[in-house]
Amino acid sequence: MNKPVNIKINTDKLIPHKEKIKFIYDFIPRSENTSESTITVKNSMFMNTDNTLGQTVIPELFSQVYAAHLEYFDKLNRGPESLGFLVGIKDLIFKDSIYKGDTLIIKVKEENEIQAFQIVSGTVYKNKEEIANCNFKIWIPEKDADVIKEPKREVKPVKLFNSPAVKSLCNNPLKQEILKSICNLKQDRETAEAVLYFEKDFTGFSGHFTDFPVLPGAVILETGKFLTEIILMRQIKILRIDNVKFSNIIMPEQVIIFKMLLAQKRISIKVFSKNTACSNILMEVL
Repeated sequence: MNKPVNIKINTDKLIPHKEKIKFIYDFIPRSENTSESTITVKNSMFMNTDNTLGQTVIPELFSQVYAAHLEYFDKLNRGPESLGFLVGIKDLIFKDSIYKGDTLIIKVKEENEIQAFQIVSGTVYKNKEEIANCNFKIWIPEKDADVIKEPKREVKPVKLFNSPAVKSLCNNPLKQEILKSICNLKQDRETAEAVLYFEKDFTGFSGHFTDFPVLPGAVILETGKFLTEIILMRQIKILRIDNVKFSNIIMPEQVIIFKMLLAQKRISIKVFSKNTACSNILMEVL
């Protein structure tokens, strides 16, 4: 078996992410189960008007470093290419804000393998201080598995949602695009339900697989956060994300339902496509 090398490896041919959502351009494979990447935070669709990076992008940083790690060792060991999907996040804790121009070190480490699932830990450092960490789960299907099936186009619901006041909450480019995708939003005390429809040209689809536009987990999280802000009519800060499950992919031109339960600082979000569960999110906010 080939030994890893402690030099920077370019990720252009290792990860499927495209420019609008690509954050990791090189990484260092420290061992066969650990890798890291150093980045300088630049403008992106997750960048807020106060020059802070949206919190929901953290899982995407981990996913990209691990995707590069996985593909690098597949090639190094002359094995077949692996295609990994983020299917879970556990105990994501935020300790500090990230600003444009900050230098971050993102580290990932394989912790356990359970059948087709890899449990990986991720940590973000800024100025040598740990500012975010979590465990996440990657599903690595069999090589010949047909994991992405393009759904039939669904008819776009009539747009009933129109609230000019909400525009003041659109503090990053992604939220501005999400706002255009909200068809309806109903609220009753602690519960709310939103109907969304993401068109083919929605910016959130521009970041992943070339032939199969899939909505990234970070965009699903940002949508849930933004809907919570609309309901509360104020911007929020995520203290921690306790648990996330991504059980089904979201593709363009589907009717997507976000069902939300707001209990003080605890937010529970369930995401559906028709009657199929797509995501389950539990987080604590301020």
